[in-house]
Amino acid sequence: WPPEDTSNTSFMFGVCRHAQRADSTDVDGGDLSSTWPSPFDPPLSQAGVEGAGRMGIRARLFAADKALTFQTVICSPYYRCVQTSVEMITSLGKGVLLVIDLALGEIYGPDVMGYSEPVAPPTRPIDAALELCRERGIRCCVLQKDAPVWPESRRDARARVAGGFFKHPQ
Repeated sequence: WPPEDTSNTSFMFGVCRHAQRADSTDVDGGDLSSTWPSPFDPPLSQAGVEGAGRMGIRARLFAADKALTFQTVICSPYYRCVQTSVEMITSLGKGVLLVIDLALGEIYGPDVMGYSEPVAPPTRPIDAALELCRERGIRCCVLQKDAPVWPESRRDARARVAGGFFKHPQ
């Protein structure tokens, strides 16, 4: 990553948000946050898992209508985002690469996480994401970036995410 020669390549990209979080519904049995490694990193609900698969099918059909295929899905290291991407890739078809970009994610500051720096990291260890990919047969790689520093401002977070995001298509 990135592809070496893109001179004769058509690019199509889409942006989507993770599917439904388990902490946004009572359907999955109420508050399970005490079982999560990080309170800022809940998994998907069962409805979210199913919705992510349907989103992948819609994306595949849209691309096929344009005679294109997806090569890469890029996501943040938050587990719900990795889960969403894995379900989408399963629907998109094998061979799609998942790039977990450590520069993507929440504002690491009071605007999102409260006034005190979280004791635990905001995301699960990256090994959990890599294990999910291995279990599902998804090719993946991790783009190592410097973690944001507390207290990250909204402006700094936007610059961090935009800086990483706009490098991907190149």
